[in-house]
Amino acid sequence: MTSNIISKGEIHETAIIGDDVKIGKNVTIYPYVVIEGIVEIQKDVTIHSFTNISESPEHKYLSKNDEGKVFIGEKATLFQHTAITIPTTSKETHIGKRAFLMGGAHIGHDCIVMDDGIVGGNGMMAGHSVLGKGAFLGDSATIHQWTVVGAHSMIGMNCPVRHNVLPFTIAYGSPPFWKNINQIGFDRSGIPIEEKYFLEAFYTGNINEYSLLGLTKKLEELKSDIGPYPTMDALFREFIDQINTIRKSSNTNKGKFVRWKE
Repeated sequence: MTSNIISKGEIHETAIIGDDVKIGKNVTIYPYVVIEGIVEIQKDVTIHSFTNISESPEHKYLSKNDEGKVFIGEKATLFQHTAITIPTTSKETHIGKRAFLMGGAHIGHDCIVMDDGIVGGNGMMAGHSVLGKGAFLGDSATIHQWTVVGAHSMIGMNCPVRHNVLPFTIAYGSPPFWKNINQIGFDRSGIPIEEKYFLEAFYTGNINEYSLLGLTKKLEELKSDIGPYPTMDALFREFIDQINTIRKSSNTNKGKFVRWKE
């Protein structure tokens, strides 16, 4: 009888690992994991049973990018039945450092989960979507393709996210609405308190409980006047850059993908 008990830093004998997979030091891979295609796994990653990292993207009309890869940053944790697929047009499907993907998480082709991002159980990211640094996607919540969820934001369970979500906000409902500032996300981010006060003033002064679509447009109108605080300014500009990158990719592939809509 095969033992399913493994130690930290061990790869179980039942795991299937392809020839093009690079594995760093102290990586733990539990039973019945399948990893195929070009994959880079950095050190101290834990991958639980029945996780599948596939060389075939879930796309009916496009095949994989032959030079694309799946990247998994150091200290990331992938729980049971997580699925991650290879990119189609971008360089990589990216899982950042210390990312935490709970059971049944689905990360589609060309997606980005940034450092410290959390995907709840059965959370799903459609192709080319982005979960920002330290952001939390609630259980069974979904992100529409070509959509960016900003840094340190929180998406409520079962929420279908179809438009961009501002950094440091909480959104829930169907369709989702911005409800408040994510205080826990703020605390975890380590951003100085004076920058928190600035953000509260920015949101309170410019935004009522509008749709996320309206929030994003308002932010883009004001992006040149976001404020004197470098950390906050960098996060907002990163958010806008991610949106513009996705728009450019979507427009470049006109006729092959669903167009970006706002």
